[in-house]
Amino acid sequence: MLRIVAQRTIQGVIGSQLATLNGAVYVEGDNGISGFEPWRFADTYAPVVWKQGVDLYSVMDNRILAAGEYYARFNAPGPMPPFVSFGAPFWGAFSKIEDSPRSSGQSRRALNILHGAYVVRKGIPAPWIERYRHDQAEDSHSFLFRKSTDTSKATPPPPPLFPPVASVTTGLTNADLNGCAPAGRGTYANGTWTLAGGYNGVDPWSSDNGRDSVHFAYKTITGDFTMVAKITSVTGPTGVKAGIMVRDSLGDAACRAWVAITPGQTYERAIRGWSSLPYGSNAQAMGFTIPQMPYWVKLERVGKRIQTFVSQTGGDWSPACVAGFDKLPATLYVGLFTTSFTTGALNQATFTHVSMTGGDGGNPTAPAAPFSVLAAGADRQVQLRWNESFGATGYRVKRATTQGGPYTALATVFKTTYTDASVTNGTTYYYVVSAGNAKGESENSPPDAATPQAASVNIALGGTADDNTDNPNGEEGAAKAFDLNPGSKWLGPASGWLRYDLGGDKAQAVRRYAITSANDVPERDPKDLQFQGSNNGSTWTTLDTRSDQNFVYRYQTNTYTITGPAAYRYYRLNVTANHGADVTQLSELGFLVESPQFQGAPPR
Repeated sequence: MLRIVAQRTIQGVIGSQLATLNGAVYVEGDNGISGFEPWRFADTYAPVVWKQGVDLYSVMDNRILAAGEYYARFNAPGPMPPFVSFGAPFWGAFSKIEDSPRSSGQSRRALNILHGAYVVRKGIPAPWIERYRHDQAEDSHSFLFRKSTDTSKATPPPPPLFPPVASVTTGLTNADLNGCAPAGRGTYANGTWTLAGGYNGVDPWSSDNGRDSVHFAYKTITGDFTMVAKITSVTGPTGVKAGIMVRDSLGDAACRAWVAITPGQTYERAIRGWSSLPYGSNAQAMGFTIPQMPYWVKLERVGKRIQTFVSQTGGDWSPACVAGFDKLPATLYVGLFTTSFTTGALNQATFTHVSMTGGDGGNPTAPAAPFSVLAAGADRQVQLRWNESFGATGYRVKRATTQGGPYTALATVFKTTYTDASVTNGTTYYYVVSAGNAKGESENSPPDAATPQAASVNIALGGTADDNTDNPNGEEGAAKAFDLNPGSKWLGPASGWLRYDLGGDKAQAVRRYAITSANDVPERDPKDLQFQGSNNGSTWTTLDTRSDQNFVYRYQTNTYTITGPAAYRYYRLNVTANHGADVTQLSELGFLVESPQFQGAPPR
């Protein structure tokens, strides 16, 4: 379930009091803080709070919907979508989604939850989820979450307020902590902080008593704060670290947190101190590989909670460590640090985009282009979402009708989503987004494309199925191809037909038909086929012919457009060849129209 993109994007705990920190949602109580998967949030916590009038589905501009749409698109046939991290946790944020196999054969549970929460309840289109959930099996668990109507209302919570940051070009005090030698240094020039640090036998990773020897370029901050830095280089042997740190003392620190990058492209983070948890002292220390350098780190205080984050883009932050400190003083030391991990030697690290609460705001730079943009076509609209660019105050959305442009500006917006409603169904549009601030405008993001299309419904409901084996209601008979459950299947001869009677007064002009592959044996998939219509059940008109058809994975749905639709009572799929097996199988056959003339057809 969203293993690569957004596992635990929303984090929470057992308890009673809701709080937010950097867009993550927490429930704070006696049992402390722990993470859970987004589906646990979406099917347990958010529905309970919704009934109390609070819309948690809207958190981070409907972030769980964005993650679900990405997941569904990734599993759809066709080209891979651009890689996006929507703020994954430490172990999922660094997996390359291109290296992960596409999924099939799951329950619809999570997709039904998202469809019910966003499409049915909130009226927000989710075209990729709509498509993909019908490629997954309906079972007793997923069926419980299927929803066709919901008129209840809830109000989004107010957005969390975080300490503002400003760029830091001066004002940091250099110190060699706990005998760190040789003497280090921290200097700023042309947008870059350069730190050199030595070592005195205790590095932050192994320092349980807060006596780590690092070079620290810091300032004191009272109250809530945020600090951000992009680590562009770290040199030295294994064990060298460079990052940001907060501590309550320049000597033996009772409460301390840090997040750093090593030369081997590993990020490490640790939190130590006397926490509010029942068992008292709280310590965490973990390290994980990152895909590339440079990399972003962030450290934040809200009240008595400290949280560290990492990011590939500087906009979508992945929670790393979090702890609530019962004895956290009001004033703390916050800054950049590095350590050489070699006695008597200095290492060097460079940082850009260093920003913190109380910074001087000097020398701001234009933001980088958004890391990626995602476009999703719905009925007469295209939904756009992109990664935030650090330091951006606005974004310019641009569109073209040919790949590569030229692009025309559509709008300037101040969030990371936009709905383009000035589109025509069936036309492919190409989109890019640039970021800007008072200093200037970035280059364009990489492009993405979408084709809006009218919503369709499957009219194969309430009719009569048959095949050329005269086995309509058997265990794997003709009716199984029309039960809206890919978990069942029709099994017929290698060459044979599958027929459906809509009923005497229900002739419809089917514009598209959809075939979903069955659970196993790809050799049984239809390969060469004809789609035919009839008004008497005996004289057939061929509406579409296909050859050399393939299904890349199990439960994949291939949809075909009929160029000359006309109204028929009977429709038939005539399979003339499969991929070499002695029988043919499929799990679903759907007949799609845009405006059904009778009621009862479910959305498809």
